[in-house]
Amino acid sequence: MKMEYENIFRHRGESYDFAMNKYPNARDKEFYSLFTRYPIKNNETILDVPSLGGYLKKYCPDDTTVLSLDFSQSINNIPIVSPYEKWNISNLDRIVCLASIHHIKDLNLFLANLSSNIKNAGLIHLADVSLNSNISIFLDEFVGRYTSTGEHKGLYYNWNSVKFPRDLSVLSIYDIECPWIFQSENSMVDYCKLLFDLQNISDKDLLNGLKKYIGYTNINNSIHLNWHLTYIDLQSTRE
Repeated sequence: MKMEYENIFRHRGESYDFAMNKYPNARDKEFYSLFTRYPIKNNETILDVPSLGGYLKKYCPDDTTVLSLDFSQSINNIPIVSPYEKWNISNLDRIVCLASIHHIKDLNLFLANLSSNIKNAGLIHLADVSLNSNISIFLDEFVGRYTSTGEHKGLYYNWNSVKFPRDLSVLSIYDIECPWIFQSENSMVDYCKLLFDLQNISDKDLLNGLKKYIGYTNINNSIHLNWHLTYIDLQSTRE
């Protein structure tokens, strides 16, 4: 059975949040890449959903208003909502959904909900693991073997084949190398063990798994885990 976001992060949300706060810059490239093609303008309002611990704010200009919603448990008093029901938040310039769609069961309903919450000409930025990528295999085969939830069965897509709602125009779909960066192999292992809440695995076996499925390199005395995602930019054409 494929577990949806709500159930997964009810079990391991605290461990995930601890990892993100213990290594706050590990995924800088992944977050900054959200706005590569369409930089944030002055005084925009952005919704980060699902946000878990609310990590997006530090990647936005100081005059940006960042709102956070989540689908699972309350961390930092972030409101909990359904992914499929209109959130009634007005005047959103952008919505961001980073690395969560593979845990959302009904993509069509979710995209329709995003469309209903963004203002006309507003932008939606999605980023997620692609179908049949080495990252998807790592998550389902390796993380799924050791995570505390007992499985990892992601819902992955060939984004060029996805049928988006009629009132969302596809601006761009592209793959980006967004390595996770650490000061040492030990830090990388610790982060991954916390982020995915891995149980009953030695540091050595985890390091070997990262090397086998993903690969990493030492660049200027930093460890770069070879992460990559597909980024999708959409624009509302709703009147």
